[in-house]
Amino acid sequence: MLSEYIKYSKFNTAGRLSWGNPIPQGKCIHGLAVFFIGDNMKLCECGCGQPTKIIRRTHKKQGLIKGKYLRFIIGHWLKTSRICNVEGCKEKHWGNGLCQKHYYLKNKEHVLKITKKYREEHKKQIKQYRQEHKEQRKQYYQEHKERIAEYSKQYYNAHKEEIDKYSRRNYNEHKEHYLKIGKQYRQNNKEYYKKHQRQYRKTLIGKAGMKVDAHNRRTLLKGLTKETVQRVYEANIEKYGVLTCYLCFKPITDNNDSLDHSTPITRKGSNDFENLGIAHGICNSKKGTKTLKEWNYKK
Repeated sequence: MLSEYIKYSKFNTAGRLSWGNPIPQGKCIHGLAVFFIGDNMKLCECGCGQPTKIIRRTHKKQGLIKGKYLRFIIGHWLKTSRICNVEGCKEKHWGNGLCQKHYYLKNKEHVLKITKKYREEHKKQIKQYRQEHKEQRKQYYQEHKERIAEYSKQYYNAHKEEIDKYSRRNYNEHKEHYLKIGKQYRQNNKEYYKKHQRQYRKTLIGKAGMKVDAHNRRTLLKGLTKETVQRVYEANIEKYGVLTCYLCFKPITDNNDSLDHSTPITRKGSNDFENLGIAHGICNSKKGTKTLKEWNYKK
């Protein structure tokens, strides 16, 4: 580092000192010509690439100024000169004697509170930023796909119980919202779901799953006779005039009919005539394990 005493005077067009000795000059500060020693300014040693400043010390009696280059820009020395105070951690200092990771762990609630507040106050800006940089984010993901997948897997394995617990709690608290989003997504991607289901049924696990479902269904339908089913169909036509879905009350066409249990077998329902009805296949699927009373209440 360079350290010199240089005389200063009012800035003149010649760029020289009062007695006429030529010295390389810098910018004018408060009307005084500040002269730097050396061809180039020194760069910050933290690696940021920015030039450092010169320390100026004025001697009142002799009218001298001491010029000394700094090794770092103010604040940048923290990046290289200190490490985390946690034993065994050699990461760079970030704040309060800790690296960024340990600072977050120590002040987790405070950091999350500030982050949440910031996101609520800057929702529009964050949304706009994400939309403007959508392609860059997509490109970054494609370039680092394997590394991101590996990190995600490691993180999940290390925090499996915590993640599962949080996911269940979050789903139960916002169940209606997630069901609504899922329903909307399936409607917008019907072709994708059909294609995925066809591919899944061709796999070994898909075939095994279908056999298990069929076996369970046969087990649940024990005691159901052809006479009972025929009676249900006849009662439906007699009541509505044509074969009609007893859930949406619309006519059934194209053989899209199915036998439904008002109270599902899985909820201690029976195969008796009183517990059976004819419904569209899609209505039957939507009803799922709900009872007829729950289905009507939902509508």
